Amino acid sequence: MKNDKKVKKQFHDLYFEGIIQLRGDDEEKLSNTVEEILKIYEKSSFGVQRIETVRGGVDLYSTNNRMSQRVGTFLYKKYGGEYKESKKLFSLNKQTSKEIFRASILYRLPEFFKDDIITLKDKVLKVVKYSKDTIKAIDLDKINKEENVSFKVTEEIKNHIGIQKNKFEVEIELKKPFVQILHPETFQMIRVINPPKNSNIGDKINVVVINDKAYVID
Repeated sequence: MKNDKKVKKQFHDLYFEGIIQLRGDDEEKLSNTVEEILKIYEKSSFGVQRIETVRGGVDLYSTNNRMSQRVGTFLYKKYGGEYKESKKLFSLNKQTSKEIFRASILYRLPEFFKDDIITLKDKVLKVVKYSKDTIKAIDLDKINKEENVSFKVTEEIKNHIGIQKNKFEVEIELKKPFVQILHPETFQMIRVINPPKNSNIGDKINVVVINDKAYVID
């Protein structure tokens, strides 16, 4: 994991109260989520003692239980996915005899994130929300008006969904008769299906390219 060295240390190296168990199949999204967690901790008075890459994901050792819970619920509300919380008796306070627990926060990343560009059959969609096995998305082929679609992600449908990971920054080359760019790999002129309003030649845009058509993703 590229984030291993970005650990804020304020306590003894072995001290921790909670573990954030981050799980997911997409290494890039795992890494980006670790970065996001570390930025949250940097703005707090608590720290992440260490980061361990484990089978299926990453464990982050937190110096504060409540902070671990806050981070877990924040990620769940923002992205969806799966959230589980458990506590294990760690020790007793010698002065008060109060039980001290360590919290384990399991957060499993969703398969689809907000702003993911996906293909399903002949549709190109931008995910707005993924929750409870339902995708809400914008159909990027609808040039004149934004059209929202919603559907259940069954196992059969999941097998036909493609996630577009190759994104490019390009310049607009032509405006008329329609907005065009140079294909970033073949260098042929191709149409931008959903160009920004008031586009001008030379403007930079971020796109995905599918079947020799470009789609703006910002």
